[in-house]
Amino acid sequence: RGIENSLIWVKFAQGYQYPTLSQSATGAFAGPSFVNPNQDLDSETSDEVELGMRYDDDSVEVELAVFQSEAENYIDHVLCSSRDGVNCIQPTGARDRIYVNIDQATTFGTEGRVAYNIDQLAPYVQLTWIRRKFERSEYETYDTGLPTVSSRLGVEYSKDLDSDSTLWSDLYLRLS
Repeated sequence: RGIENSLIWVKFAQGYQYPTLSQSATGAFAGPSFVNPNQDLDSETSDEVELGMRYDDDSVEVELAVFQSEAENYIDHVLCSSRDGVNCIQPTGARDRIYVNIDQATTFGTEGRVAYNIDQLAPYVQLTWIRRKFERSEYETYDTGLPTVSSRLGVEYSKDLDSDSTLWSDLYLRLS
């Protein structure tokens, strides 16, 4: 703090994710396709850094953040057909997938949000630009299924019910 109505932050975080029961033993349905389990999954680890700024003068809120994450053994899923059905439960459908470790995943981008407070309502717009690169011993790609640009247009509502309770809702349209 130090700049009136503003907050600046720097964040560093480390993450660890052990494969879930769905990822390593049971699999899961995702819409009309099945994501096969993979008992050979390694745990995912990651390092993340973020730099951000928020301005809030009770009528206008503006927030902007930039971030980067480096993950090793990133857990994702790929089409069974890309692995010749190896470790996939047979028979497989054309859209069936299997959980795999991606050697390294680098994710970076920026996110911004602007809101205008009118009594108990706050219309807002949020915009995110994000890129993710997968690196494996055989290839590297930015074609990871993550939309490069996404946004939300919405209205938040909040009302203090008493000194300990607040009613809050968020109605939005998500675009990607």
